[in-house]
Amino acid sequence: MVFQYAVVNWAWSSTHHHARSLRFIDIKRCDKPIDKKRLRGKSVFLSSVTDCYNPFEEKYGNTRKILEQLVSIECELNISTKSHLIVRDLDLLKGCKNLIVSISVNTLDEQFKSDMDQASSIGKRLETLETLHENGIYTVLFMSPIFPGVTDYKKIIEKTRRYVDEYWFENLNLRGSYKQDILDYIKSACPQLAELYDDIYVDIVFVNVFDRLGLEAPADSFAVSFADAGFPLWHANQVAKYNIKQGIMPPMSGHWLNNPHADDIDYQIEADFAGLMSPGMPNTASEISDKIGHIFTYGDG
Repeated sequence: MVFQYAVVNWAWSSTHHHARSLRFIDIKRCDKPIDKKRLRGKSVFLSSVTDCYNPFEEKYGNTRKILEQLVSIECELNISTKSHLIVRDLDLLKGCKNLIVSISVNTLDEQFKSDMDQASSIGKRLETLETLHENGIYTVLFMSPIFPGVTDYKKIIEKTRRYVDEYWFENLNLRGSYKQDILDYIKSACPQLAELYDDIYVDIVFVNVFDRLGLEAPADSFAVSFADAGFPLWHANQVAKYNIKQGIMPPMSGHWLNNPHADDIDYQIEADFAGLMSPGMPNTASEISDKIGHIFTYGDG
C-alpha cells in the first residue's frame, strides 16, 4: 500500500482526471524560451507541488531543458526532490551561481518509506545529498512530513550532518481524502501510536479554529470543524458528532439529555491543548475548556 501524501486535490479537478485513480500523467511541452530578464534577481523554485525529478523526467528531460536555460540566469534557484535522478544534471547544477537543493527524508526505515511513496530509496537519497555536497552544492535535508513517533530526527541528523548544510522541518498536515488513510495506516502498522495520533489530530482541529478565527471564536465554529474532521470517534465524541450533524449545537450536543456519554472522560483526554496554549494561566485554560468541553460532555470539570 502506497500513500500519496501531499497530493493536491485541485490538480485532479483542473486536469479533469479522476481524483482517486492516481494513475495519470500530463506531459507539458513548451518550446518558448524562458524570459531571462523577468527572472533575473528573482527566486525560482522547482517544484513545490510535484517532483521535478519524477520517474518520467528520465525519459522526457523537461527539467533538464529548463535547467539549461536557468544556469545562465542570475537568480536564486531552489530545487526540491526525492529522487537521485538529480545527479544526472550535476554538470548544469555546478554552473548555477546561487543554488540550493533540498532532498526529502523523514525516516531511515526503508519499509516505512516504501509505504509512503514510490520515489528513490532512503539510501539513494542520502547518497545523493553526499554527492551534491562533495560537488560544492548547498544541500538541505527536508524532514517532511514529520510523523510523530516515527520520524527520529536525532538519528537522521546524526547520520547526515557531515554532508548536509541545512535542515528544514515540516509537520504532518492531515487534511483532505488521505487523512483517514494515514490514520488507518498508523493503527494497522504502528498500533502502539494510535492513541498518540488520536490525541494530536483531534486537538489540532480546535487549535486550527483559534488560528483561523481568533481567541473569541464561538463554540459553534469548533463544533462544526470537529464534526467535519473525518476521523473515527467513540463514546461522547461520537455521539456529539452525530448531534452536531443533526443540528444540535453546543452546549446541548454534550448535554446528558442528548448524549448518554456526557459523563465520560473524552474531553479530559483531549484537554491538554488548552493548557499548552495557556501556560501559567489556569483561568484562561478553564475558559477554553468550558467552551470546547461542552461540545461533547457536560458538567463543570
